[in-house]
Amino acid sequence: MEPRDQREIHYTSAEGLLARGTHALHEHVAGSMERAMGRALPQMEVRVSHLTLAADHVLSVPEFHQSFWASTMTLARRQFVVTMRNRAFLKGKAAIVLIMALLYGSAFYQVDFRDVQVGLGIVFFAVLFVSLTQSPMLPVYFEARRVYYKQRRANFYRTASYVVSISASQIPVTLMETIAFGSIVYGMCGFSGSAPVFFLYLAVLFLSSLTFAAMYFFITSFTPDVHVAKPLCLTWLLLCVLSSGYVVPREQIPVFYKWLYWLNPNAWGVRSLAISQYRSDKFDVAVDRGVDFMRTHNQTMGVFLLSFYDIQSERSWILYGIAYSAAFYVLFMLFTCLVLERKRLEAPENVVVRKDPLDNSTYASIQTPKTTDLSTLETSISVSRARKLRLTPVTVAFQDLWYTVPSPTDKNATIDLLKGAVLGREGVSTPSASVGEIKFDNKRAAGSWVQATMVMRRFFRMYWRTPTYNVTRFAVNVFLGVLFGTMFFDSKYATYQGINSGLGVTFLTTMFLGFVALNAMIVLASEARPSFYRERASQTYSALWYFMGFTVVEIPYVLVSTLLYTVIFFPLVGFTGLDRALFFWINTALSVLLQVYIGQLFAFVLPSAEVSLLLAVLFNSICTLFVGFNPPASAMPQGYKWLFAVIPHRYTFMLLSALLFGDCSSSDSTGCTVIPHVPGLGQTSIAAYLDSVFHIRYDDIRYYMAMNALMIVAVRLLTLLAMRIINHQKK
Repeated sequence: MEPRDQREIHYTSAEGLLARGTHALHEHVAGSMERAMGRALPQMEVRVSHLTLAADHVLSVPEFHQSFWASTMTLARRQFVVTMRNRAFLKGKAAIVLIMALLYGSAFYQVDFRDVQVGLGIVFFAVLFVSLTQSPMLPVYFEARRVYYKQRRANFYRTASYVVSISASQIPVTLMETIAFGSIVYGMCGFSGSAPVFFLYLAVLFLSSLTFAAMYFFITSFTPDVHVAKPLCLTWLLLCVLSSGYVVPREQIPVFYKWLYWLNPNAWGVRSLAISQYRSDKFDVAVDRGVDFMRTHNQTMGVFLLSFYDIQSERSWILYGIAYSAAFYVLFMLFTCLVLERKRLEAPENVVVRKDPLDNSTYASIQTPKTTDLSTLETSISVSRARKLRLTPVTVAFQDLWYTVPSPTDKNATIDLLKGAVLGREGVSTPSASVGEIKFDNKRAAGSWVQATMVMRRFFRMYWRTPTYNVTRFAVNVFLGVLFGTMFFDSKYATYQGINSGLGVTFLTTMFLGFVALNAMIVLASEARPSFYRERASQTYSALWYFMGFTVVEIPYVLVSTLLYTVIFFPLVGFTGLDRALFFWINTALSVLLQVYIGQLFAFVLPSAEVSLLLAVLFNSICTLFVGFNPPASAMPQGYKWLFAVIPHRYTFMLLSALLFGDCSSSDSTGCTVIPHVPGLGQTSIAAYLDSVFHIRYDDIRYYMAMNALMIVAVRLLTLLAMRIINHQKK
């Protein structure tokens, strides 16, 4: 028999393990693993042919599951369903279209188109309204863009399919709006009775609305949020209004802005509609009411009336306008597709990354050996024999259980807790029916002063941390100041066209500064409303202090933004006098502040931001119509005198116009300048023209200012009432 230490050890047998111990087993396993790692294991071998087949399979899979047209149809059906499900939004748009159509039709009912200021004004305001109806779509576009980013990243569909589906889903709605609005206005306002002219009128309105839909969709493709997009859209609308050829006639537009006139789709739409009406059989006549226009002016009446606003009279411009609007729509849809495909705005907003300073005072060195000598390692494993403990089960019961803690008031005393507690009696968490109601001395934990200071601090911090809202409106005010100042630089007001252009700039100042403030505030207040509902429900603070915070925080921002506008605009247009400039600034600030507060009122009264923006469109359209610019106060229908009296923009427009043009205290004042060839008045002064046509009087300036202040107080009281009573939370 061989000695035990010379026998071959079989590590699978118990005898071998007992003979050499666990150290020999460790050496055997470690050595075999080291040898195994030196060669490839069959189970770990990867066949190159398999990789080639997998790569070929992946490359054969298309990027998109559906073809372009199939994907576009799928998206169009989905978007159409989404549009139809938003019934509150659609009903709101339908109501606005019908209301404004009836208002336009009744305000300009069977007007005399021979008064070219009023006749062309109907055409201009019709195009302006269909442009405004597209602005409530901005939140819808941003919500759709958020979904698009996620689904495009997963290659659900092409960007072109998404853009085409969005535009296609809006065409039926826009078409119905155009037919409803255009038919009512056309029939009530005394347009030409020719059927081709009527259908041409609807086609131009439809294309004008689509061009603004394309532009708004394009703006939402590269702006971070609606706080930036809304002012930009309104600024684009303002540019279109200013260079449309109505507020400022074509020949009075400065040379460096003529490109804007030819780029403007509104100008092409107004030109096409004006030519189609005034060159129709109804107005394109040689003799009218005993006046032989061919003998006196060597042109027909329609061509003569178009010349007042420097509008081309050839009928070919109608087709040019239609072709340009269609090309504009297609071009900006292509721009939107390119921007969405190449630019993503998915970064988190308002994120502050704080970097802690690195501490270089400590240093640690870690060395990892490349190889390890396994022969020098020893492992010792001790195995203890398991033992069973024999315990006799017992039941422990406690009686009169209590414990003692130190008294918080007297460090030498103790308090016994749970002493005398019985399991069957109610505790604090289960109050007894015999226990009375818990009452507090105050409704809220903090006093009024603490609530006021905390809420004020919170609002100022929120505004400071919302740069997209504040910086954008500062930039818009600076831009508008430069735009209006350069557009009316060194203007002359001694002619009929000149004074109407001057009134047009005060009209635009009043309306568009208010439009930007109103729409921007609706979005901001709607975003802040959910937190207000939660905190009011938990009685964190009173609605009064939230109301005060929203009231006070806007004042410095409005003052600064309107000051930026005034210091740029006022000297550029040739107005002088520090006192007049200060008065202009204060009243412009009051007007903008009133629009901001109206936006807060809409946000807290109506259920959603979309509905609030729809009401804002209706409100702005009504104010634009009855502000007293066109139709002027002298031509205002008797049934709408009450509406003319309550329009808030009216008092600002009349105040600024009286301040800038109505002063006739001395012979060299602007109001004493004589205007020749005023239709219906002949030769008259500017002050007399303002009084007889627009009912604007310099002596009523204090009355206009008092009405502005009174309206601010009334709107704030209504807002406080809405915040206290109305709650749109859905549980």
